Amino acid sequence: SSSTVLYGDQTYKAEPGGGKILQIVQAIKTDSYTASVDETWTDFPDLTVTTGTLASSSSRIMVIVNVQMIGGDYSGWKITDAAGSDITNFIGDTASSRIRSTGGSMWRSDNYQNYGGAATLITTPGVTTAQTYKVQWFSSSASAVYLNRGIADSDSTDHYRSVSSITAIEIGA
Repeated sequence: SSSTVLYGDQTYKAEPGGGKILQIVQAIKTDSYTASVDETWTDFPDLTVTTGTLASSSSRIMVIVNVQMIGGDYSGWKITDAAGSDITNFIGDTASSRIRSTGGSMWRSDNYQNYGGAATLITTPGVTTAQTYKVQWFSSSASAVYLNRGIADSDSTDHYRSVSSITAIEIGA
């Protein structure tokens, strides 16, 4: 039958159901963003995704983030849930006064560079309700953070625009 598989021991068993991609949601930010907030985690606009209802409480969610940013001072970013709460294993360990983040220390060495931050992380929410994931940024001083552009941004072929994204993929258990 199409729902059974013949194994090497010559027995038929139900076809494995896990590992299938059940849904994909993605947010892509192609415009630039600049802001300044002193030592407060702040949402990046347009870098939030919400899944549909999950197929099972044992579904896994793979979250993939690509962030093109630079800070005028030491800056970082992290993936959080809808409330802005940290997700276990999506941030680094506690270490004295260091800031826990998914990626960090993106500091400018000149006005033209930016830094690509990327992460692919998996969580098992344990529920079937829709899940929201978003990207937040932090700066250790009141200096600006720039997304999808450099600090210098005059209209010239010496400057660029880039793209940032967040993707959530439900994987069947």
